[in-house]
Amino acid sequence: MSIRPEICGFNLQKFLSIFGSKNEALLKERLEQDKHDVLAYRISSKKDTLTKLIMTNEADLAAIEESDPDLIKSFIADQEDILTTDSSIWRYYHMEYFEQLVSKLSPEMRKLFEFFIYGRMFFQSDAWTTSELPYSYLTLDEVKIILVDMDQQWDIYDDAEGFGKELKTWLTSISEKNLDLFFDQG
Repeated sequence: MSIRPEICGFNLQKFLSIFGSKNEALLKERLEQDKHDVLAYRISSKKDTLTKLIMTNEADLAAIEESDPDLIKSFIADQEDILTTDSSIWRYYHMEYFEQLVSKLSPEMRKLFEFFIYGRMFFQSDAWTTSELPYSYLTLDEVKIILVDMDQQWDIYDDAEGFGKELKTWLTSISEKNLDLFFDQG
């Protein structure tokens, strides 16, 4: 199995507005998508979870995200205005790049790049998760902070493989579209 990074632009506020929105059409659409799940007990459980997520403000979003990150992630895939990148052409190297990079960065920048390594939950402010998540996000403002730092200290970000240059291209395109960044490790 190969690990391929997927970096895309998405609308964080639109994503967050889904939860507790009482959007019956969305709930119906999501239940229809999942009705062919092979395991019947999963359908029942997922129906309950989706109903709580969309129709009420009672869901423990952090607990659901921790136990079923793919369910939470699937709401991003449903967005119509996602900006995709060609980041999936990279295999494995992105983790090595991020791990080497963090030791060279200021504490503020290190924290942002550690989200690429360890993941970042949507529903637990800046707290680290109890397990590594397969995804993370950065706000548009955080993307812009990274771009400024890349411009000011390019020698730190530049690498022989060219990943740093590609990363800057992806971040720039996301920033130009005024989107937030979603990073999926697979």
